[in-house]
Amino acid sequence: MVLGPITPHGSVVVNASYDYAHFAKATSSNKPDGGNSEYHRIEKKDLVFIDKATSKRKRTSYNEPDLHVFASSNGLDGLTDEEKRKSCSFIGISNAHIDANSHRHAAVTIAGLTTIKNTGPHRIEAGDKIVWDIGGDTAGRKVFRTMPYGKMFGGGNTSHFAAVKKSIEAGDKSTDNKEADMCARMFTGMSGSSGIDQMKSFLDCYLEMSKRFDSRVIGTALSKADSGGDFDILVRHTH
Repeated sequence: MVLGPITPHGSVVVNASYDYAHFAKATSSNKPDGGNSEYHRIEKKDLVFIDKATSKRKRTSYNEPDLHVFASSNGLDGLTDEEKRKSCSFIGISNAHIDANSHRHAAVTIAGLTTIKNTGPHRIEAGDKIVWDIGGDTAGRKVFRTMPYGKMFGGGNTSHFAAVKKSIEAGDKSTDNKEADMCARMFTGMSGSSGIDQMKSFLDCYLEMSKRFDSRVIGTALSKADSGGDFDILVRHTH
């Protein structure tokens, strides 16, 4: 259903259903994090995702009932944070409550104007590009966090370049990912390499980090909010 034109003042709403397969996998865990069924409900304004492991069928349209969604990271046990991020794909914003006892579809806003809660620790300002991240280690239901784009980099870095430069200068091998390996190779086995070779390694690293960060952008904030407050967002608006 399209509510008005696809502009900053309209929104695109589709049907989805509760991911019972994900729920069964998550609650079968012996760990408290996954076992409590109460943690796996979906509330209005929640960010909702598909589990790449349980949603295997390729969709031909967003309105198919095979669009199965969930809204908390409880139950993703035994995975690193980066593995958890890779196992999920953002779909949109829930417009209703749904849980394992609900036998109905849920409306999900996949694009356009809507209101969500700032579930992250950082203040959000109007105009911020917003990304999703894994919930914190607090007890209870772990909803996915909203964060201003620059806060992903940590250490006060506010750009891709600053983040990549910091990784290269540190020669950090502790993170098991492709871009960190490329950064590390700039410090090992490259003695005598030309400046062009080093620049290529840097650009490869930069592009990999850019793709990883950009893949988690959910939209642009239109209003400000402290942690726990509501703010307006243009979902799927990334400019």
